[in-house]
Amino acid sequence: MLKTLTKKEVAKMLPKRKLDSHKGENGRVLIVSGFSEYSGAAVLAGMGALYSGADLVKIFVPNCNLGVTRSYCPEFIVRGYEGDLFKPELLPHIADWISWANCIVVGPGSLKEIRFVNAVKELLKSDNKLVLDASAIMALEHGKQYPNVLITPHAKEFKDFAGVFPDAHFVQKVAKDFSVNVLLKSRVDLIASHEGEIRTNKTGNPGMTVGGSGDVLAGLCGGLIAQGLNPFNAACAGAYTIGAAGDSLEKKKGYSYTAKNLAEKIPEVVVGLM
Repeated sequence: MLKTLTKKEVAKMLPKRKLDSHKGENGRVLIVSGFSEYSGAAVLAGMGALYSGADLVKIFVPNCNLGVTRSYCPEFIVRGYEGDLFKPELLPHIADWISWANCIVVGPGSLKEIRFVNAVKELLKSDNKLVLDASAIMALEHGKQYPNVLITPHAKEFKDFAGVFPDAHFVQKVAKDFSVNVLLKSRVDLIASHEGEIRTNKTGNPGMTVGGSGDVLAGLCGGLIAQGLNPFNAACAGAYTIGAAGDSLEKKKGYSYTAKNLAEKIPEVVVGLM
């Protein structure tokens, strides 16, 4: 029988910080926007990272989204790129940010486009820890190992990548075959480590089908990784926390809440876990 995450267990996973720490020592996250049409995806991922407790969030977006991204949250540090799509030739424009980041989140609001996938493949060559969401997952290659990577697919994205329906057996198999950490988003989340450990998470409710909730989760996990959690523990803590945020919102709003509401609820949930 699969073991389900508990509140007590997740509380032990949450990052701790030194009382004399300084700005930047508690998480530096880089969010890469994949496509201009989904301008909110990078913003929501950035909010997930900030509300995880990460110190600094930098976001790389198409120039047409630059103003709105900057204005949405004054804490974001934002840089723009030409065109509508993140592609390999843009990587030199953020070489300094790539080396700066403790974790990179890429994929929220992306397309299944070969240039985008190739850009993610280049990012995977770095020593960074990464969270790959949506189309970015297609950059993983057979024969390579990704122990510092967390992928966050829903069922269709998992099937598109692996070619099989995502039950516990196949989630665990993909995690071991690619030596990658997997957070399968579902009614009952399945979370597998690159070594094959597998857990379930049962927090959350149908209101979390709202658009953008997965972007918040990707950013939340990236923020936790940037603060020192390994990708598997970040996936466990992130899935439990955002699900608990949704459950709290359901009591007040029913199913009429937004991804932004979820992000803003995360700190309250984290405090409740301490």
